[in-house]
Amino acid sequence: MTGGNKHMIAHNNLLIQTTTKEDKLYFSPLTLSKYYDEFIKLVIVLDNLFWFSKSNAKHNYISSRRSFINKYLQVSYPYLLVDNNTWKLSFDKTTGKNIPLIPKYTNRSIGFYYLHEVFQKFKLFSLIKKNDSILSIDNGLSLTEYISYQKYDIKSIVNIIPESQNYYKSLFAEWQQRINEISRIYDINTINYDGDIYDIEKQLEQSTQSSSSKISNDNKLIYINLKKYIDGVGKYDDYYNIPIYISGFIFALKHLKLDGILLFNIQSVVYKHCADIILIISKYFEKYELYYPDIHNRYKRSGTITIFTGFKGLNESDIQYLDDLLTKIKSIYPDEANDFNIHNPELRDELTIYRTPIPSKPQNNIISLLEYDINNEIYQPFRDFNDARYFTQVIFVQKMIGILTGQNKNVEEYLDTKLPTPDQITSSILYCKKWDIPFWDKYATSKMDSYPLTDQDLKNP
Repeated sequence: MTGGNKHMIAHNNLLIQTTTKEDKLYFSPLTLSKYYDEFIKLVIVLDNLFWFSKSNAKHNYISSRRSFINKYLQVSYPYLLVDNNTWKLSFDKTTGKNIPLIPKYTNRSIGFYYLHEVFQKFKLFSLIKKNDSILSIDNGLSLTEYISYQKYDIKSIVNIIPESQNYYKSLFAEWQQRINEISRIYDINTINYDGDIYDIEKQLEQSTQSSSSKISNDNKLIYINLKKYIDGVGKYDDYYNIPIYISGFIFALKHLKLDGILLFNIQSVVYKHCADIILIISKYFEKYELYYPDIHNRYKRSGTITIFTGFKGLNESDIQYLDDLLTKIKSIYPDEANDFNIHNPELRDELTIYRTPIPSKPQNNIISLLEYDINNEIYQPFRDFNDARYFTQVIFVQKMIGILTGQNKNVEEYLDTKLPTPDQITSSILYCKKWDIPFWDKYATSKMDSYPLTDQDLKNP
């Protein structure tokens, strides 16, 4: 799914709006899809089907239904044999074995195939030259692994990995293991950053001044994949990630060369303030495209990548504008939104919010960054993109609920489903063919179980 916009905005279009009305956040009137409201309502229905006790929701599930949901996500994911990083989906609990994959290369990073689709579809390798530098600000090492695997020879790749505010590290015990494996296989220049996100430019400049990891201000391509996860309020990640999104893209723009490329992973552009972030960035580029990868699991709310090409550069007025924007964001979220929580008891119950301590009053949150009305034509490309995306997700969750409530196939039949299914084998092969991914020509378990054997096999399949 793709989308884009040619409209230009000016510095004076900035108009930050906030609210303390908590019922206007997740259930916002400022959304850009006719299907999104239905999607989140269905997600709430689904949540209520498998939460056992809302008074202690973090620990209590209806175990049989939770098992079904895990298995359904396995059975329904068409590319189970391609992506080794769907994490909870790559292990078949009915057999107790890892499900063998069909690609000849076993990727270690989570965003490997997302980036493969983006580089292939938008022909990004044709825009990068041998003497170019690349910067990745990512929760993992997806870009470095992908470019290294492609054996594309460039001047340098520097990786900045946030330590404290890291989505993957907070959720997955395997995160550090994956990082170590990629670092062992490829020659990687990595900077671990554990400082204040608002001061990332200043702190990194000081810490790398005399280091081989010094960050270039002349990068041809920059990849931004920054997000954090706050347990107990996960449904509000489009709000509590605002500081990290804005800090990230401002840092990137100051380190990008003329005519450069920015890949920006923003998860979703369904809320107006998220679309506004894309529009603010777009004024500094010739063109941008929204993209939702084929490989992404339709159950998740994340997945949107924005591809900006033709960087125009920054003048002194632009830099002042961006610095002022960051100052305003910092005044609204002085703690980088790390203290984000919901006060309203009805909302906490309805949305299974369990983060504590509960704030004594509602917090102030950003709902808009630009002066445009939600119905302005500037948002039409976002509506079109989101409608295409969330229509498929509504159907996916409807089917899931139907099975769980006994309207369709029996739950026990799903729990007994042998993986991979014939449809998954076919879909995975077709995906590899579509995206030009080397794969085993037939599904032979014994053959694929023995591959890869060594780090050298991983590096040179």
